[in-house]
Amino acid sequence: MKAKIITNDEGKFARVMYRCPCGRCGLVALPTTWTPAGMESAVDPKRPKWGFNGDLEKPTFEPSVLSRTGHYATGTPEHNCQWCISDKQDGNPTLCHVCHSFVRNGQVQFLADCSHALAGKTVDLPEIEP
Repeated sequence: MKAKIITNDEGKFARVMYRCPCGRCGLVALPTTWTPAGMESAVDPKRPKWGFNGDLEKPTFEPSVLSRTGHYATGTPEHNCQWCISDKQDGNPTLCHVCHSFVRNGQVQFLADCSHALAGKTVDLPEIEP
């Protein structure tokens, strides 16, 4: 299974989750316009929602999925970013990143504006625990 249905504490449909293969985003949980048959939606009608094809093996989400952290999210110049400065002092790779992709038919198409090594590549979604 490449995607998983997430419910709230009352057992109502809340989101669809998948694991991003970029190595930075981890689990991504999206509220969708789709609701599983026989379930009541708990998705906030005022929040943005993604289209979803309902296929947990070959999911498609629309529109693109964009994640920004650190100075990419705040607009702080990189040389003033406390995350980057701290990570460099500790010898760690920076936590600041951009991950921008389309998820189509069970594959992730990473766009060129990504800050990681998969930018411009298309890869299969990894399996996720049921």
